[in-house]
Amino acid sequence: GADLRGANLSGTDLSEGDLVSAKLRHADLSISRLGGAKLVDADLAGATFKGADLEDTDLRGANLLGANLQGADMRQVAGLVQAQIDKAMADRETRLPPGLHPPLDDE
Repeated sequence: GADLRGANLSGTDLSEGDLVSAKLRHADLSISRLGGAKLVDADLAGATFKGADLEDTDLRGANLLGANLQGADMRQVAGLVQAQIDKAMADRETRLPPGLHPPLDDE
């Protein structure tokens, strides 16, 4: 996959993009358009998704360790499981698919 570690992709249109196994560790994907993108098995550790369009994005097997999902609307994301969410950072504004919930606070 593409090596975009640490890239500033804020506001970029990556709709329908084939980013399978892409290295996007610590990339800034704020307000980017990822609708329909394939991020299967992508390394998204530490990436920021604030305000990103994730409708129909495929995140099967993606590494979301420390990813910033605060304020992200992920209701239409495909392949998302609770174990991925538990490793990410989310807040009350994060919208998740039915049956998934934000990580538990460590407080």
